[in-house]
Amino acid sequence: MAVGRLAINPIGRLRPILAQAGAGLTSWDGGQVMTVQLESVTFTSGDGETSIPSYLATPDGAGPHPVVLILRGVAGPDDGYTEIARRLAEWGYVALLHGWKVRGANPPDAPVYDDLKGALTFLRSVSLADQRRLAVFGFCRGGVHALMAARAHEEIRVIVVFHGFAFRSAHSQPGAQPYDLA
Repeated sequence: MAVGRLAINPIGRLRPILAQAGAGLTSWDGGQVMTVQLESVTFTSGDGETSIPSYLATPDGAGPHPVVLILRGVAGPDDGYTEIARRLAEWGYVALLHGWKVRGANPPDAPVYDDLKGALTFLRSVSLADQRRLAVFGFCRGGVHALMAARAHEEIRVIVVFHGFAFRSAHSQPGAQPYDLA
């Protein structure tokens, strides 16, 4: 991202975050980066019906590799997020860029969370993915879902939230409660 003449590169800050988390997620030793396979994938939402187009970035070489699920903002563009997935794979991580199935300008939380559950199920089928080393990165509204996913899925060892906000429904809809995550 560039602001005027100032270039800001948050990707370089991700590696130390994973290392400091103490969750055994460190993969890249700082040496040569790995070659990467980046492919379009589709998985089924947790509702059992909706197809979710996404991107999977995997490092070449024997696995299993730690996993990072990337949850972007619901309506955000993919280009910058695809670069994050690619960079993580260069560092030795399996990275799934979740491709939200947008349901209007302000979709309800529950169907979006179904999509997230589908992503976690899909990751269990990726042979290079080490299911014991799973992190979730959430950007904007994806940050809300990263927090909620970590609460409901004990296999998530690390969450990183970038400019997220918590419980959107709770402050925009009086009386709303966080949805059931089980």
